[in-house]
Amino acid sequence: MLERTVEIALLLDSYENLLHERTRQVLKEYFSYDLSLNEIAERHSISKQAVSDQVKRGEEKLHSFEEALGLVGKKLAHGRAIQEALLQIEKFEREKDLESLSKAKELLKEVSDGL
Repeated sequence: MLERTVEIALLLDSYENLLHERTRQVLKEYFSYDLSLNEIAERHSISKQAVSDQVKRGEEKLHSFEEALGLVGKKLAHGRAIQEALLQIEKFEREKDLESLSKAKELLKEVSDGL
């Protein structure tokens, strides 16, 4: 469940403004605030089944946005590239290895070009 929660949180961070207000609110309450389906149903005066359906449809929407736009995948790839560039810079500082500096520069250029 934690992996799913983190995944939805990342997707919400990028695509929440593309969702209907009610769907966005239900997903945030369920995944970010850790409310139960019953608690959400009570807050919105709808059935538990309606909340469950909204969570399921909302997740599907978020995944379809990611499939079409790929923003989360790009963010994660950029983060990995930046981490690797930092490691290469540290290696250069330790060993004065010019190849490491060159690789860090390449990685940072890839990130910059992808923005």
